[in-house]
Amino acid sequence: MYGGRIYISIDSGVTWTPRETERNWESIASSADGTKLVAGTQGGHVYTSIDSGSNWTPRDIVRTNWQSVASSTDGTRLAAGLYNDFIHTSIDSGVTWTPRASIKNWQRIASSADGTKLAAVAYNDQIFTSPDGGVNWTPRDSARLWRFIASSSDGTKLAAVEEGGYIYTSNNSGVTWTPRATTNDWRSVASSSDGSVLAAVAYGGQIYTSTDSGVTWTPSDSVRNWVWIASSADGTKKAAVDNSPGYIYTSTSLTATSFSAGITSLAELVYAGSGQWLFATPRSLLTSPQTTP
Repeated sequence: MYGGRIYISIDSGVTWTPRETERNWESIASSADGTKLVAGTQGGHVYTSIDSGSNWTPRDIVRTNWQSVASSTDGTRLAAGLYNDFIHTSIDSGVTWTPRASIKNWQRIASSADGTKLAAVAYNDQIFTSPDGGVNWTPRDSARLWRFIASSSDGTKLAAVEEGGYIYTSNNSGVTWTPRATTNDWRSVASSSDGSVLAAVAYGGQIYTSTDSGVTWTPSDSVRNWVWIASSADGTKKAAVDNSPGYIYTSTSLTATSFSAGITSLAELVYAGSGQWLFATPRSLLTSPQTTP
């Protein structure tokens, strides 16, 4: 939570437990078993935990904005996209970090299960992919107002959303992209591990789900100011965030028609497995292009 704490749920979002101290949290990611966590802050450090969030260790140096973080399934390979800064990667669970790519307004970064295939989007710039854990990067598609990107576990199927544009999908690790759905104020997209089940949210719109890797989409729930969505590995459990009044909504349906409201707060959501959810509030929900909702 921005200006607040990290919260963890081990019962699919029914109850939540605050962790760490109040900071300007921006992003959070988890290993597959939920034991190794990484979280970024604005104007602070990146933090790691090896005990499911009970204790946290500051890493690297204070930087302007750890905008987005991603983790391999074992939690050893980490990647972070920084706003107006470099992408940073770690191969030792966050103990040391190496700057990669170039300085851009990085919005979101996604990782394959083994941490070798990375994909990142920059605001008013292109999609970038890396086949070698972030050492080398290739620009893809066109410069757009990219907001979010999600990846299948093998890194071959990707989905990215454009503010005021389309949902884009790729089935060849980002080499080519196809526009999907209709133009909308898309804010976030989530993927199942095999890339077949996708979910996306639109600000001032609905939640949309796809069970055919993004070819067709079905709207669900009500029109709200949706800003975030996350999915379990099999695509059956989802959690979404409404910017106003700020509830987290959860669903346990593959193609949900409605979500149940829960805790009140803006949030970046991550599913850590076994019914465990994590959240922290990113600055990107508060300012433009970090600051507009």
